Amino acid sequence: MKRLLLFIICFVIVAGAISSYAMPVGNIGSPATLKKGMVFKDENSKFGFILGAEVDLNSDRNMKSQASDTEYFFYGGKGGIVIGNKAYVYGLVGGAEAAQKYKISGSRVEWDTKTDLAWGVGGTAVIYEKDVKYAGNKATLRIGIDGKYRSSDLGVDKVKVGDTIYCSTDPELTEKKFNCNEWQAAIGVSYQFNTVSPYAGVKYSDASGKATATVSGKSYEYSFDPKSQFGIFAGLDVLAFDSLSINAEGRFIDETAFSASAILRF
Repeated sequence: MKRLLLFIICFVIVAGAISSYAMPVGNIGSPATLKKGMVFKDENSKFGFILGAEVDLNSDRNMKSQASDTEYFFYGGKGGIVIGNKAYVYGLVGGAEAAQKYKISGSRVEWDTKTDLAWGVGGTAVIYEKDVKYAGNKATLRIGIDGKYRSSDLGVDKVKVGDTIYCSTDPELTEKKFNCNEWQAAIGVSYQFNTVSPYAGVKYSDASGKATATVSGKSYEYSFDPKSQFGIFAGLDVLAFDSLSINAEGRFIDETAFSASAILRF
């Protein structure tokens, strides 16, 4: 059974890397993995602080009425607190940009945004933990949950209607806006042996907001409407040392995305 579980996790990681506007989940076992801080070095300490960096590259969030891949990229930082070595509560802040194409009233309309402010909040908690053995070595099985919200209000750089491009400074483009709010909830399983923690799980995500443009008096508007709210995620967490973890993750079905991050505990 343990070998089967490890095989399934590793298989999903490979699948995610191949096919990989929801958000990264991360290792749901991470709060229990980073037990020693850079400043507060007592491993028995139940509380601490985290700082991290995150890059989320979403090459296709499957939306209704999309004319081609809908791209969304986020680059930012993460900061929060550790509670009881079982949970994180954190905030996100950084920059985001998007390039998305939709079919509206028979026209193909594309929004290309500027890089602008994005922010979010979230939490991760380990709800089950058990020490197990694999091939004679000690390992730890964890089940956890994660939830987060992210908002981005992006300036529009240009709008393309059919084959005609209108820049933000063109007088024909009198109104332009791109706003997106995302939230998701996830449950997953991680399997830590030594410094390596493969993990996988399922998630529910949704998005709201609008992309609008008025060109030569004609208005175009798309309200974000995902084709599917359910997806799968898988990743790998590696402890570089006791206080630092490095992560890579793929997400698919409801989106095609890849993220990379690092978390440092103080």
